[in-house]
Amino acid sequence: MKFNWTLIFILLISLFPSRVMAADGVIKVETPPYCLYAFGYKDLTELEHALLIGAKKAAIDQIFGEFLMASTAVKNSVITDDQIHLSSIGYIHLENQQYIKGDEFAQVCINIQAYVTDKDKEKFALERIEKKNDCILGENLTTKQLKAYAKDELIVRALIDYNPKLKGKDKDNLLKLMQKVDLSGSSIDPDSGKFCATLVGYIVPVEIEAFLVTDTSTSSAEESSTEEAAKNPYNDEFDGPVLNKNCTWLHEDSSRWSLKTVPGKLQIIATGGDFAWQCTNFQNLLLQPAPSGDYELETRVFIRPTQNYQQGGLIIWNDPDNWVKVDVEWNNALMNSGNPSGEGIALVAEQNAKFVLEGSNSLLRYRKLNSDGLFLKISKNGDLYEGSYSPDGKTWTRLGSISVPAFANPQVGIIALGGVTSINNPPNCPYNAPDIPVDFDYFHVTSPDLDKKEIKN
Repeated sequence: MKFNWTLIFILLISLFPSRVMAADGVIKVETPPYCLYAFGYKDLTELEHALLIGAKKAAIDQIFGEFLMASTAVKNSVITDDQIHLSSIGYIHLENQQYIKGDEFAQVCINIQAYVTDKDKEKFALERIEKKNDCILGENLTTKQLKAYAKDELIVRALIDYNPKLKGKDKDNLLKLMQKVDLSGSSIDPDSGKFCATLVGYIVPVEIEAFLVTDTSTSSAEESSTEEAAKNPYNDEFDGPVLNKNCTWLHEDSSRWSLKTVPGKLQIIATGGDFAWQCTNFQNLLLQPAPSGDYELETRVFIRPTQNYQQGGLIIWNDPDNWVKVDVEWNNALMNSGNPSGEGIALVAEQNAKFVLEGSNSLLRYRKLNSDGLFLKISKNGDLYEGSYSPDGKTWTRLGSISVPAFANPQVGIIALGGVTSINNPPNCPYNAPDIPVDFDYFHVTSPDLDKKEIKN
């Protein structure tokens, strides 16, 4: 392959800083240079990505090495070291990165200054989970056999309660994810074959995440789940190498989104730009045709905005002048209302290039954000659109509702935007906020009539 001198020259003379506000209680690390030869990479983006991934793996070893040695149990069995490294990359936050020339010909290196938060560190420590007073039926088993069978079943149930994505996975592999298992308060009814007990065990969250990303086992329950997914062509768990076939990008920049950077999540690098206020310099809206009738959109988004209108969330889209969205964002209006920062959730809509709410651009609520992400939901009921949010995906808080007449050609999807600093020069409104990563765990659509209809083309 011919050596790309332009690529190496650009890389060696450039700096690519990425600044993130670090919170108290973080662990910081500066890794030794990580180096690669520039041969074989098709472009600058591919080489940058490979260097950054390698450096982040080195940072994981430095920061999480002792956690991995002390708490992980299933490496080299169900999960390998490399799989854990790949699943952990999203916990490495960059303060700075610098590309430099290596000591050898055509060698390029990267230095990074990185940190992790207390929440990130918890992913590598043992976490207690419990299944209270649950009963298992086991017919035609001896007492000893019933107890062993019930223990395994309770472990599987506890793991699925912890993360529903584990449903349908191979039972033997799931059992290896649980440590220090204890049964208490047990009782047996020999006549009915019922065993009841409270189970307590410990898991390592990063092992669960690594297992979900890399497990390829198939069971009848998983096949059933796949059949259900076939009935819902909108959903995407972002666990595979490609997006849902019905998805299309609007204003795509392929170098700024990935399903590999954070395994199990779609990452979009939010750059400056917006579609509000008649601006049209946005990028990377992921859309697909909306269902007929009423429906509900849901996602889990991870974002740490620090500047005005940096945002990520859900959208119902007709065109740049007609849309409804629920997002996590930074909005200076929240600080102007006396809140300690601009972090919060917003429900916003435009109709014919004008905001729907009189006297305000959006329904806003302050919320301090963290690395756990936030669950978002839009519910469409006729012309009424309701926004909700949740810290755990179970207990939801209503943000408010907006009435918007029906769109002619609605689409549904997700957004990640950097916002603009001025609305005085549409459509290319200026901006100066730095790029930030926005990660999405999944995208779900539910509708009463979804199983009766096919996706519109």
